[in-house]
Amino acid sequence: MNNFLLFYFIMHNGWDNKESQYLTFIKGTRDVSKYFQKFIGSTDITSAKINSRIIDSAVNRYLRDKNIVGARKNYVKERISNYFEKQFANGEDIYLDAISSLVNPEYPTYFTEYLVEKEIEVSANFSLSKKDDFVLFRKSNVKEKGYSFNFEKQLAKDGKIVRDGNDIIIRDVPTEQLDSAFDV
Repeated sequence: MNNFLLFYFIMHNGWDNKESQYLTFIKGTRDVSKYFQKFIGSTDITSAKINSRIIDSAVNRYLRDKNIVGARKNYVKERISNYFEKQFANGEDIYLDAISSLVNPEYPTYFTEYLVEKEIEVSANFSLSKKDDFVLFRKSNVKEKGYSFNFEKQLAKDGKIVRDGNDIIIRDVPTEQLDSAFDV
């Protein structure tokens, strides 16, 4: 089956079944995908992973600009993370308006207005296809030349991973893990 027929079949069936994500492209056919996206006038082609990153960055910036720190900041971030988890589990879209109301329940439009004011572009809604699309809400990653350190944010909240200036301290690592990592 040629690419055009396959594209038509996937799009047409999704549209007929009233699926929210009715347009899908096969991996490895980027040039063909771009051609069809341009041809049909598709304007929202940002991936869920990129939308998630933009939202996370914008929320961090908003909280910093509004001097929301500590427990209140953690509470907001946790609510957003739980929202992503719930929407993914239920197979439902992520809605920017819902996130805005989680960021500031007293004034649910402030965050979306902030996005417009700061000219931060993010999709009004998008679907998640895999957990990797929003893992950044639960995990942190520190990369430097020669190493990458990936950990669950909950470990920092629990005090198992601690920042001390420019140092990271990991507490209570089993001896056998350390022996294996350091070839002792």
